[in-house]
Amino acid sequence: MADFLGLEVTADEPIAGLSAALEREPSAAPERRIELLTAAAAAQGVGAPAGRGPEVWRTVMDTLLRRKVMQVLGPFEVPTHWMCFHVPPGGKGQLKVTNTAGSEYGLKLKAVGSGWGSGRNLKLTVNRDFLERTRCLRVSLALQARVTLYEGGVPPRADVLGVAGLSIDELAECPDCSGENERRGAMVVPSGEWIDLRGDPLGYTVETALELADHSDLSLSAPFAVPGLNVQIGIECTRRSQLNCSTRYVLPGGHRYRPSTSYGEPADLPYWRCE
Repeated sequence: MADFLGLEVTADEPIAGLSAALEREPSAAPERRIELLTAAAAAQGVGAPAGRGPEVWRTVMDTLLRRKVMQVLGPFEVPTHWMCFHVPPGGKGQLKVTNTAGSEYGLKLKAVGSGWGSGRNLKLTVNRDFLERTRCLRVSLALQARVTLYEGGVPPRADVLGVAGLSIDELAECPDCSGENERRGAMVVPSGEWIDLRGDPLGYTVETALELADHSDLSLSAPFAVPGLNVQIGIECTRRSQLNCSTRYVLPGGHRYRPSTSYGEPADLPYWRCE
């Protein structure tokens, strides 16, 4: 269950889906409907077909008009991956995240549902202390989505309704720290030098202060299986961060540790290879 602790929505603007664009003018002429579809696709920016001519838009229009609603479900919480925080094996770790000083947001997100659904433009501020942990964390930004099912096996439509909060999963076994991701062929690179504590029984504490600032939008796709049904939807997102993070790692003695990073994860939030 997601929560809003340390999270505030400061801007939330709807993005009309292609389906909703036609619903606004149900008696419009075909040429006007194509204009509505083109304008809605341009406004979406993500999840919208690009470079399509009038004939393709006529096909989209015909498909939308033929759809017959069978059932509307939800809302559901759909997690979109944000970050992982890794705790050294046998040790402890603490993560604190806040907005970058002077920034108008910590996270900026544009999210659009599959099946020509609607979306949201969102800005959020973040001020969260995840407290001291002994297990790794997976942190997701959960979105609320409504799902519309259609007759005849037509793919479902997903409408993004807003933010549901932060979803925090504490991992009993982390695929990065356990080496499972590497065994499956994940691309891994060192992000620091070895910290050799094999001759030190007491251990060592590492503290860092860093900035997670994206210089361009990060694109991601969030698939979601509707509970209890053999139905899957997707949410296409672009996200940008302007955040400050402080971390504290307690490394037990008797081992050596090297910070490492899996491809696609921030290099400043590594997992700890332990030998």
